[in-house]
Amino acid sequence: MAEQRTVTLAVTGAGGTRMARYVLSALERDDRVAHVDLLVSPNGRKLVAHEFGCAENADLAATVLGSPSGRVTAWDSGTGRARTPPAATRAGG
Repeated sequence: MAEQRTVTLAVTGAGGTRMARYVLSALERDDRVAHVDLLVSPNGRKLVAHEFGCAENADLAATVLGSPSGRVTAWDSGTGRARTPPAATRAGG
C-alpha cells in the first residue's frame, strides 16, 4: 500500500460548498489519505451555514460530510487553531 498523506482542503465564500462536499467525501474514503485538514474562510463559513442550514459555529466537517469524521480536522482561519464546535452544534450532540 502507498504511503498515506495529509491533504488540506480550503473552502472560500465563492460558492464551492457543494464541490467541497464531493471532494471531502472522496478524500475521506481514499485509503491513500490519512487525514484531511479543512480550512474554511469566514465568508465560506457563512456560505456553508446558509447552504446547509446550520449555525456558523457548527461542526463544519460533520455539516459538509453529513456525519462526524475522525479523519477531518476543521481549522479556524482567523486563529489558525483547530476548531472544536460547541457541544450543541456537533452532529448527534
